[in-house]
Order: sequence, then C-alpha cells, then structure tokens
Amino acid sequence: MGADFPLPLRHLRLYPFPEYQGTPRRADYHGVGWIPGDNYVETAVGIGVAASVLAVVGLFSRRRRRLVAWAVTLAVLVAIPLYAGGWALRAAGSLPFLDITLFARSKIVIVLALGVLAACGMENLARLARESFLRQWALEVVPFLIAVPLAYLALDFHSIARPADGVFRETPGIARLEELGRRSPGRFAAAGWTLVPNVSEVFGLEDVRGHLLHETGYRRLLSAADPNSYGRYGTYLLLHPQSLDPASPVLDLLNVSTLAAPPGARSPSGRDVEARDAATMGAIDPKTVRPDPDPSRFPRIYDGPDLALFARPSAFPRFWLVSRALPGGVEEVARADRDTLARAVFTEPAVAERLAAAESARGSGGEVRIRHLDPERFELATETPLPSLLASSQKRFAPYWRLYLDGQRAEGFTANGLFLGLELPAGRHRIEGKFRIPEPELAISAAGLIALALLVGKAVSYRPEPT
Repeated sequence: MGADFPLPLRHLRLYPFPEYQGTPRRADYHGVGWIPGDNYVETAVGIGVAASVLAVVGLFSRRRRRLVAWAVTLAVLVAIPLYAGGWALRAAGSLPFLDITLFARSKIVIVLALGVLAACGMENLARLARESFLRQWALEVVPFLIAVPLAYLALDFHSIARPADGVFRETPGIARLEELGRRSPGRFAAAGWTLVPNVSEVFGLEDVRGHLLHETGYRRLLSAADPNSYGRYGTYLLLHPQSLDPASPVLDLLNVSTLAAPPGARSPSGRDVEARDAATMGAIDPKTVRPDPDPSRFPRIYDGPDLALFARPSAFPRFWLVSRALPGGVEEVARADRDTLARAVFTEPAVAERLAAAESARGSGGEVRIRHLDPERFELATETPLPSLLASSQKRFAPYWRLYLDGQRAEGFTANGLFLGLELPAGRHRIEGKFRIPEPELAISAAGLIALALLVGKAVSYRPEPT
C-alpha cells in the first residue's frame, strides 16, 4: 500500500494548517483523498504557521549552512518519492526496512527536518533582536505561538475514538474460541482480516499470528503454511485466504486446533473466504495460489454473524513425546512432513549427536498431562515406560524460561528451531516451566533506578550560585 499510493500535493497544506480538512472531534474530517483507508492518524501532520515561518527563515541561516543543507536533504529525500509517486515511490518503498511498513509514515522525518530549520530560523531572529527589548520580548512569545495551537490540536487528535467507542466487545464467535481454549489448550489461526491479532491479544486468545511481536525464525516457519504471511500487510502477520494451506504440518506443530474465517464461509481458506473478507488482501503471486481445500477435512463447528470456526483434528498437543533427535533448525522443520514432526525433534547438530547416542534405549510411548498453563508458568505430569524427549510448541525465549524436573533445575534444549525441549528419564515426572528475569538483568535495572534516584535528588537540591 505504501508503494502504490503517493500522498496528494494538497497534503502539503497540512504542515502549516493541520486542521484544514477538519478533525474527528468535530466530525467534519474529510481526509485528503489518499487511499480508501484514509484516516486522521495516517495522514495527520503539522507544525503550524509560526514554525513554518521560522523554517523558511532558517533556510537563510549563514551560521548553520551545513545543518540547513542536512535538513533540506533529509526532507527532500523523503518528500520526492512520497508526493511524486510512480517509480520513485516504488523504489523507496522497496528498500530494506522500508518494505515492511507504510512509507507514508516516513513523513515524520520531514517534520524533524522542519523542526531543525525552525531552530535555525529562531537563532537568526535572536541575533537581529539583540538591541531591542520589544523584539526580544516578541521572540520569547514565539514558542507559545507554536506550542499552544499544537496542544489544542492534540485535544482533537487524542483519542480519535471516544472512550465509549474505544473498547473491545466480546462476540459469540470470540466466546466460542474462549470456550474451546478452556476445554483443551489449543491455538487458532484466521484467514484474511478475520479477527485481527490485536483483538486476539485483548481477549487472551492464543493466535499464531501477531502484530509486531514475532521474530525472524517464527516468520520463516509460518511461511511454510502461507508464503504471503508477512511483508505485505505492514507489521501484521496475516494469512492470505488463497495461499494458506490449512493442512500444513507447521500448523499441526503449532497446536492450531481451530481455524477462523468470515461468517458464512464453506471452508477455512480459498476463494470463497477472500470474497467474504472484510477488507481486501491485495494481489498475490499466482504461483502461491492454492486450490480450495476439501471442506470435509475441516468440520465447521461454529457459524455466526461475526465469524465461522473450523476444527483441525490433526493438530499436535502443546507438549508431546518423541524418541528421535535430528540435526536441523527452522528451515528443516518447515520442509518436514507431519509424520517426521510427530516422531522426531530437530535441534542443533551437537545436541542432536549427543541425543542420538542413546536413541536405541528411547521410546515415544507415554502420556503428557497439562496440570497448569498460563503465559508465564506451566506444569506437566508425564509417565513414560522408556526414556523420552519432550517436544513442545512453547517458545524457548532463552534465558527467560527455566525448566524444573521433579523440583530440580533442568537444562533443556532448543526444539524445532524455536521451542522448549527436554530429556526425560523413564517413569513418572513433574515438569515445571517458569518465566523469570535473569539476576544480572535485575541487578542492572536496580542500578539504573538507584542512579536515577540519585540524579533526581541532586537536581532537586541544586541551588545555583548567584551571578
């Protein structure tokens, strides 16, 4: 979206006159005609008339020529592609670190450049006002001419939704997802814009997608289920209805027991889902388009006015037992079939070699029961006739997760590139996982708080010598 839609030139008027198109508070905001999703947040920008005049004056600063040149260059590098569009915008929007976000948001860099120019302009005027009390007094008023109107603008801007409207309401479909989670720990995934990840986070639903909170390895893993899951929709992980494989072994590994789709959908993905979606997903590479899935493989367990839910009976449990260890990481996991992932775990070559030495005495038969599960603690009860390997889809997040076997600290290993794994002797065992901040990090934080307290105390007690 950021590479296809340049900002119109009339948007430039927002810099000196931020409210020329109205405000949400007055319910008269009409947008600047940028994109169908044009809104006050994405297009809002402005420094006001006083700062704009100072920025123009700053262009003629002789004392700060290099700084002025830097600010102008900075603004131009963003403004040309942002307002010209075409090949310039596509080229800028495809640069590393810019290709995963809305390029229009880079207009904040233009505001930074204008702020620097305004400071240069203020310095110019201050030198001219040295000999006049009235001129000096007038300059002292200028910061208020800038800040006060912007403060009132902030009242119009925050919040763009009234408090009564800025809430999340539970729908029947969300209630059904919560009920399924209480019955048996399981995650869900949704095709398209159905139940965006932010909503999942609010209600504590375990969504395999996310907004911002995901690392490179996880994105690579999820791309095995959908090659278009990241990079096309800003910082969201979203699954495209036409390229999602609802039967992917990766979704089994991730404990995805439920799939969500728009209301009335006949299957969890496919052309019908995209046609019913609340917002467009955009064009995709035809090579990544998958045939519509067989609806009989995914029984529909709920269909309401808000969404449709489909079961995935093939999903792995959150924790399970395997007997083999294979060398590999995320890439090998993404290529593996379901049977391999059910019987073996991929880990670092050195760990896999060590675990393979005792493979002949190991078995996968046994039972894992979840006694307790919340975001920062879990407790399992296991019973195995032979030594086994515990595999999971619980992210390891070393060094924060700590494992305990029968009350004693146990060293786990990285399973399947990202997750917790643990060697288990035969017999009955109690396994605990606790999310803890390491002591060195706590000490550093405590030292920082102490230093801050000393600094504040010194600032409060400071009394300058009279001059």
